[in-house]
Amino acid sequence: MGIFKQVQLLKIHPSGWPFVALLCMVGFLIGSFWEAPILVMVGSMAVGIYLFRFQTPTIPTNQGIITAPVSGKVSVVEQINSPDIVSVTPRQYLKIGIKCGLFYPASLHAPTSIKIKDKQKLADASSRKIMITATTTDFAQNNKPEELILVFSSVIPRWYPECNVEINDTLSQGQVFGFLSFGGQMDLYVPSHFLPLLIVNQTCIAGETILSKEERTAREAKSNYI
Repeated sequence: MGIFKQVQLLKIHPSGWPFVALLCMVGFLIGSFWEAPILVMVGSMAVGIYLFRFQTPTIPTNQGIITAPVSGKVSVVEQINSPDIVSVTPRQYLKIGIKCGLFYPASLHAPTSIKIKDKQKLADASSRKIMITATTTDFAQNNKPEELILVFSSVIPRWYPECNVEINDTLSQGQVFGFLSFGGQMDLYVPSHFLPLLIVNQTCIAGETILSKEERTAREAKSNYI
């Protein structure tokens, strides 16, 4: 893909515009001392756009899949009991963690078509978290919607991730719904019968990379391939 087309796909999250404007003003003032205000201002603006950028994903059309909610590197893949950060009905989950960073676009994307069931703010000594509980709308187990838990952790003290959803909102797969400013961590909990498709340290792209599949769907795909 040419550079021009890549630039066309590059977008900035709305929450980033105040920071871009601030960086432009600071860059202009600093550049004035160096007798290059325009050059430094443009450079500062480019940094702001880079930090708050996101690209429109190419959303897969596969059935029964969970795609990456954020871009980054997979930090953990494991079967666990219910998350210890909140009281939920005990059950087995597949936990997939993704470590974000400044080098990855940090927009949040729906991992599948979901309906928001609950949204909470959590805090500890090192980070601020947003926890979202959602039910799937495209596939179900035993005719009951699947339940997913997404936990977004900010690395900036007193700064919560931006999640522009409320209870009973519905999102389509890959839809942007927030921003994890300046990196952080995302932990996704899906029912244990989902099969992971990535391993630790693999890179994923928000809205595009398939993290896991329903076990039934994965087996059917393997049978069709054979």
